[in-house]
Amino acid sequence: MTKQVYQIILVDESLENYHFINQFCEQLNQTANCFYQLDWLNTLDLVNNLSDSPLEKIYIIAAQQLPLLNHSTITELKSRCRSNSIIILVDSDRTGANVINAGATDYLDLTQLTLSTLERSFRLAKLALNRSTQIEANFQAIFEQAGVGIALLATSGQFLRVNRRLCQLLGYSEAELCSLTFQDLTYVDDLQASWEYVEQILSNSSSVKSLTKRYICKNGHPRWVNITASLIKNSQDYPLYLITIVEDFQESKQTEEKLQHRLILQQALAKAAKQLTGQEKINFTEILAWIGIAVGTNHAYFATFATDNPEFDGIWQSKTTSHQIYHWWDSQTTEPTNYFFNSCLIENLTWFQEQFKCNQNIIISDLKRSHELNQQQQDLFKSLEICSLLAVPVYTPTNQLWGIVGLDTRGDNYKFWSEEEVQLLKIIGKILYISCQRLKTQAKLQASEALYQNIFNHSTDGIFLLAIQPDEQLIYETINPAYEQIIGKNTTEIIGKSITEVLSSEIVHLFLRQYHTCLETFAPLDYEQTLELAGETHTWRTILIPIINEEQQVIKLQGSIRDITKEKLAIATQIRHTRYRHLLRSITLNIRQSLDLTTILHTTVTQLQTTLHADRVLLVQFLPDGTSQITEEEVVDRVFSLKDQVELDSVYWQQLAELSVKENFYLQQDKNLTQLSSCDQQFLQTYHICTNLVLPIFRRRTIKNNQIKLEQEINHLWGLLCVQQCNQPRTWTKDEIELLQQLVGQLNLALSQAELLESEIKQRQELARSNAELEQFAYIASHDLQAPLQTISNYVQLIERRYGDKLDSKADKYINYIVDAVQRMRTQINDLLEYSRVGRQKNTLRATDCNLVLEQALANLRAAIDYNQAIINCENNLPTLIADFSQLVVLWQNLISNSIKYRSLQQPVIIINVQAQENYWQFSISDNGIGIEPQYQKRIFQIFQRLHTQEEYSGSGIGLAICQKIVERHGGRIWVESQLGRGATFYFTIPNSNQFSNLNKT
Repeated sequence: MTKQVYQIILVDESLENYHFINQFCEQLNQTANCFYQLDWLNTLDLVNNLSDSPLEKIYIIAAQQLPLLNHSTITELKSRCRSNSIIILVDSDRTGANVINAGATDYLDLTQLTLSTLERSFRLAKLALNRSTQIEANFQAIFEQAGVGIALLATSGQFLRVNRRLCQLLGYSEAELCSLTFQDLTYVDDLQASWEYVEQILSNSSSVKSLTKRYICKNGHPRWVNITASLIKNSQDYPLYLITIVEDFQESKQTEEKLQHRLILQQALAKAAKQLTGQEKINFTEILAWIGIAVGTNHAYFATFATDNPEFDGIWQSKTTSHQIYHWWDSQTTEPTNYFFNSCLIENLTWFQEQFKCNQNIIISDLKRSHELNQQQQDLFKSLEICSLLAVPVYTPTNQLWGIVGLDTRGDNYKFWSEEEVQLLKIIGKILYISCQRLKTQAKLQASEALYQNIFNHSTDGIFLLAIQPDEQLIYETINPAYEQIIGKNTTEIIGKSITEVLSSEIVHLFLRQYHTCLETFAPLDYEQTLELAGETHTWRTILIPIINEEQQVIKLQGSIRDITKEKLAIATQIRHTRYRHLLRSITLNIRQSLDLTTILHTTVTQLQTTLHADRVLLVQFLPDGTSQITEEEVVDRVFSLKDQVELDSVYWQQLAELSVKENFYLQQDKNLTQLSSCDQQFLQTYHICTNLVLPIFRRRTIKNNQIKLEQEINHLWGLLCVQQCNQPRTWTKDEIELLQQLVGQLNLALSQAELLESEIKQRQELARSNAELEQFAYIASHDLQAPLQTISNYVQLIERRYGDKLDSKADKYINYIVDAVQRMRTQINDLLEYSRVGRQKNTLRATDCNLVLEQALANLRAAIDYNQAIINCENNLPTLIADFSQLVVLWQNLISNSIKYRSLQQPVIIINVQAQENYWQFSISDNGIGIEPQYQKRIFQIFQRLHTQEEYSGSGIGLAICQKIVERHGGRIWVESQLGRGATFYFTIPNSNQFSNLNKT
């Protein structure tokens, strides 16, 4: 019988492994019923080059040949080798288990290779060849055509293999999923439960059934799935991988969530309806919170409009204002200072007006993509960070707009509004209208005899009812407990008594006067009175309401009394805080606007004394010699001035400074005078200083450190701000101390600014003096050098005439050098003289037509232009400026002559252009010359700076320096843009006429 021949293909870089395995194959060929033909390939790429053979192929592939040991790689390898018999060479059993999990037929551990293990692997390979085709086809059909997602998972969580349905559910390709773990896809809130589920499966827990969780799809959206997993083990009971069934649970979960959301909405509606219909006092914010939380929005609001106004015709009327508005904001949203829901803004949203006018709901899920809103309206909502909006109008039975109930979301919290949510708002709107009407009716009845007993008994206001007798005596009929407590008498001492028997004469006198006013006007009134009741002085507000019968007679008087002492105190505190803020703003504005430190200090002291009602405010300055002086002081009448009468004790003020620096202020009063010497205590007593609030004033100073070559800023103690109370002590509040500390901070800034300004003025003056001296020196030196230079020239020419025939050629050459040098020096002196004259000319600015300036400059250069055949084009009509005509001619002439001088081999082409900017004109002169390297583009504007030798290009190196000085004198600037070999463009700017009005004065 002929032995069946199998082709064994070893893919491994190691030739030694080939010989090693080949020895075992030869032994098997002698004993086995099959014949194994071993072939060797050193790389996997050579598999494609194998010739077709009828022999069955079994592949032995080294693990190092594979990029990854996962199911995707093994599947691709089987397809590439066109064989299901894949044996992987590994270096450990752990790696072998991984390749088995990945789908390999078997693995061989070279360190433990024997004849029996090789024979076992070949036997498994032959079985795989015989059976794998049909099994794989059946499994593949079931795996891929399953209606649920199926995945093979490594015990580490790595996806080994996935089917098409799972890819569809999550939006990933098979390759993408096999590169991820289930941890990568699990929703973060479900990760802990997922791990616990896997651990229970690995521990063979019998209670494990399935897990409902969320996976993150490729588009970033979560998807609910139901996971059922089974553990697959090998014959040694070693866990190989997990088979997981993934069912789409999204629709079921959405239905469940929808039902749950509907239940939440119903519960919120029930709670709101219960309070709106059953409570006497309604907390609208709480109701809005229930609705907003139930729907899941960032903001809920409810607004009513003043429908009683006869001019009301909807919110689009400019005279209509919102009557009441209530808001609720969730904890993640910051309430804006100016919310959009006001009449002014509503008037701008014409589309909203039309919707409300037609009793239409406003439902917008994404304001950025809303086609109903124009760009201005979208920008408005974008500025408020609103992304979704739902608003439902509420109408009265007479079809009049009464209010609006609305919800919105912020940021990226986009909301798709459901029909249930719209219906919820409509129902809430109707209930709100009914409840508000009920409250409105109750409010009108509060002035009648049928006062609600519960409100009456628990009110913090003292409430009373007086009967008016025929003789006009006022008799107490009813009082509440609060009134008893306020008056200091019980019910039996008040009921049935007249007011003259219960109240003091002072109270009765004012009360009767107000009572007669009620009789005359038939209208309620209120008044305030400071009284001493129950041993304490308080301010009370009394309200009197006349009760009128059908005959239009006042028969009773209802009243209430409230203690408004705290309210008055709060108002006074608010007024004081406002005054303090105005003071701080005023002084801060003075500091920023004024450059005079003396004025700033004087204003500060004066306003402080007036605002704080202090007896004395003074500024003490520490002088460099260690002494102190009072620089500014403001006192009230009958208080001594310390500025001119007292010789200051520097030790005392230094001690105060040390005490104030510790906590940035120091309060000196009777209880801490023991910290001072007897002399200092005598000083305070002599000038009646009961309370002295001291704050340190610092000035930032820059110190140069020559050792490390750095500048350091330090706070230098300049002096003290002292606010004093004489004759009687004063308790300083925290707000007042903080105000003074802020004010001192502004003074610190003012002192630093003053020092910087003084330094800057000195530097400017020094720079102006230095520039003037430099110009004077340049002018004198240029002028005085002309005479000796002319003498040198004359004598050289005299030598040439008299001794020319006696001199040899070398002497003639030297004479020529001297003549050329004298000529160059004369040119440089003349240019230097011209340079110095630019800054010395005064009052030469006139209205100058730049077109005439250009014509004059071109006329001066006509010979050079013709000689070089230069083409000069001016593309715009030049403006008329306030300028020096002659200096502009020099400017244009120097720039154009430079473009001609530094020409390239091409014909010179010069283009002149001008552009109008906001405050100036920008001129440009472009050429096609040799260009300038970037590193030299600032250097060329310096005096006597040249980039070429005299032999290459003649010149003094001062022309562009003159141009810069002319432009700067006219208030502009000049620069160049160029690349070597690509020409150059010189730019300069000159202010237009509107910006040039003060240049002559300067």
